[in-house]
Amino acid sequence: MIHELSGEECQVLLSERDDLRIIDVRNEEEFGKYRLPNAINIDIMSNNSVESFSMLNKDDEYLVYCAIGVRSRSAIKLMEQLGFSVINHLTEGIISYQGQVVRD
Repeated sequence: MIHELSGEECQVLLSERDDLRIIDVRNEEEFGKYRLPNAINIDIMSNNSVESFSMLNKDDEYLVYCAIGVRSRSAIKLMEQLGFSVINHLTEGIISYQGQVVRD
């Protein structure tokens, strides 16, 4: 099941839940500049992204995002094919998110 979220809806979800697994599918450089707290980085454009997603627990609930929503949509399609149960998608990417981010 996929839940499409606006930036505001994502902010509410993150304030209510601390058990979500958060995946940033941008490249390492983008991830290093800023990201959602507790996010892990799986670059959807890397050669080993399928393997990286395959290693995750398919029964956990995930929040997936990228910069504007294009790469994360590709990641969600892959996750669906791999059998993930519940995926929350920051539809318009991290640029639509007004909450706290981690900056390096």
